[in-house]
Amino acid sequence: MRGDGTSRYRAPSTTRTKAPACIGLLLIVGFGLAGCDRGSETVLPAPPAGEALSYVALGDSYPAGGGPVSGESFVDHYEDLIEQNSGIEVEVTDLAVNGATTEDLLAAISSPQQRAGLTGAQVITITIGGNDFLQTARTCTEPACFEGVLVEIEDRLNVIAARVRDAAPDALILMTNYPDVMAGSAAALAFLGFGSAEVARDISMRSNEMICAVADRHGMRCVDVYGAFNGADGEASARDKGLLANDIIHPSEEGHRLIAQLLCDIACS
Repeated sequence: MRGDGTSRYRAPSTTRTKAPACIGLLLIVGFGLAGCDRGSETVLPAPPAGEALSYVALGDSYPAGGGPVSGESFVDHYEDLIEQNSGIEVEVTDLAVNGATTEDLLAAISSPQQRAGLTGAQVITITIGGNDFLQTARTCTEPACFEGVLVEIEDRLNVIAARVRDAAPDALILMTNYPDVMAGSAAALAFLGFGSAEVARDISMRSNEMICAVADRHGMRCVDVYGAFNGADGEASARDKGLLANDIIHPSEEGHRLIAQLLCDIACS
């Protein structure tokens, strides 16, 4: 059961972008590898007696269901899987917003209203960061260009994680990483504006270490979407596997279902 739509936050218009690659996009370079969960099961926190389990989704277009695939996102599918496996009713509050950046999310959860929305949640998913990188991707041709961006994103993610954990100290918090949509796709590499496949891969690896380190630092679980979409070596084409939509950058319906299953593999009952 999804919460009232009025609970959704809206990122400030001054920080939104109309660039096609940034509309509702999460971080499109892969994060998976070291430090991410690959199916170790955790028991879901129990909701208060007689109440539904409260699940809050934070992030941008992946949890918001942005992109060309109409219908349900992984948030909806994860809700269904929890209900099917646990027999517990789930109340979803989806606060994800197409095009949101870490700055947008930080501003949103800093408000008393949004922090109150996290209080009492048993499960929270966080999927954020891609638009931060895409805003600089077309001007960066070397890994060094992203040094400052990585530091800034990590700083904001640490604050986001700390505030979410403070608002929901007993919640199970799952932080997802993202598929490398450029693996095996020269068209995606050109479209997204990265200088080379080597630059993109370097950013992927370092971003993975950063986001999983943040999750671990704050007692959260890092979910390896990258490994599931791109394989153990990170070189498989997620698009060839049918996991990406026609726009190259968002999950297909099958991709959303796979992300939900990864979450369920960690905690579903």
